[in-house]
Amino acid sequence: MDQVSSPAEGDQLDSKHLATLLEVERTFNSSLEIDDVLNSVMDRVVELLKAERGFIMLLENERQLMVRVARGIDKSTIKSDDFKVSSNIINQVVVEKKPILSSNAMDDPRFDAFGSVSLHSIRSILCVPMVSKERVVGVIYVDNRIKTGVFKKSDLQLIDAISYHAATAIENARLYGNLKNAVRTLANAIEARDSYTRGHVERVSRYSLEIAKELNLSKMELNEIEISSILHDVGKIGIPDTILKKPSALTPEEREIMKNHTVQGKAIVEPIDLSPRIKAGILYHQEKFDGTGYPEGLKGNDIPLFARILAVADAYDAMRSDRPYRKRLPQEVAVAEMKKHTGAQFDPVVVEAFLRVLQKHGIE
Repeated sequence: MDQVSSPAEGDQLDSKHLATLLEVERTFNSSLEIDDVLNSVMDRVVELLKAERGFIMLLENERQLMVRVARGIDKSTIKSDDFKVSSNIINQVVVEKKPILSSNAMDDPRFDAFGSVSLHSIRSILCVPMVSKERVVGVIYVDNRIKTGVFKKSDLQLIDAISYHAATAIENARLYGNLKNAVRTLANAIEARDSYTRGHVERVSRYSLEIAKELNLSKMELNEIEISSILHDVGKIGIPDTILKKPSALTPEEREIMKNHTVQGKAIVEPIDLSPRIKAGILYHQEKFDGTGYPEGLKGNDIPLFARILAVADAYDAMRSDRPYRKRLPQEVAVAEMKKHTGAQFDPVVVEAFLRVLQKHGIE
């Protein structure tokens, strides 16, 4: 019988395990969507340990543990009396912030041999806390039945190390989710000032994401361009209603004031912990591929990619939306305009990607 409550001090992971950890860290940090992170963690742990069953529980509202993902077992079963022993293990791991390993669970005095251990013929159990900034955010639990394998101390060392990276990735994903909600609230408040642009942010965000996918951007970049697209017009919060809601075309002087919304937008988000790519999209989405745009007159690939994508998505939605001074353009006219200005106003590569998106998804 092997009872372990924490990794042995001084033990170090070998080079194979270190390489695995580096790969795992890259995988966990490839997305900021909480479900993607949890599924990635669960799949990697089950694969590495060749575990028959497993699940991840997160501490919700700092009080209640909730199952978020599971493998080899139905979530409802975890909450039943059959799994009561495992619940006791989990609670101990959370309270003590230490992992538990048992290579012979049916003979382990810590477990009730007549409970779920014997009922499910569980041979080996490994449960590890996920701790971020000295706070438990959840647990990783895996077990194997008699017919499969036994978890070893080296497995505990590896998963204990993985749990640190998992906890960090989960906290980052949660922060991103909170940020996205706050960003959407701010964007909705801006749109509420102008009924003619209502829904504009959601559509530009959808178009931008589809273009980014068509261009094979990474999951992280997809997360970032979503934030950038939601905030691309945040600077309009500083534009007077007399200009923002004007029922006719703007005068040259008014257009100059409206142009300033990109710089104002960048200034608004500057104190927020956002990536440079997100901020660049906000600042430069009105630049033109031939260098005649604003605020800096950047040209070609000197314009950040996010800004080039947003420029296409933003312009298409503007043409396809009603304005106080004109009705929306038919799709064929909007597409013709985009093609006409490709290479001048728009990046040809981005336009081609967007035209493929329109065809694939039937966007009107």
